[in-house]
Amino acid sequence: MANIHSQIKRIQRSERERLENRKYTSRIKTYLRRLEERVAAGKPPQAHIGLHATQLGSEVVIAVTDDGRGIDPSAVGRAASGHHAAPSIARATGASTS
Repeated sequence: MANIHSQIKRIQRSERERLENRKYTSRIKTYLRRLEERVAAGKPPQAHIGLHATQLGSEVVIAVTDDGRGIDPSAVGRAASGHHAAPSIARATGASTS
């Protein structure tokens, strides 16, 4: 009986390891695909992100810039819904550089 339990544990551990490896393989493939897309679009392989904050009275305006494919403004509003700053964030606009 002990051998059966040991074998079951080994199989379960092996399956967990297989799934972990699959997850990491998928992440690497996604990274490489995105890198290839950047280079094909004439952009350098290394991405650039900028962050600028300005205080306007009692509010703070935060501007994020990048050289990626852009942000869907409606997705920003959906992500911000339910948060204190949602009305301000919902006014954000997205622009694509691709």
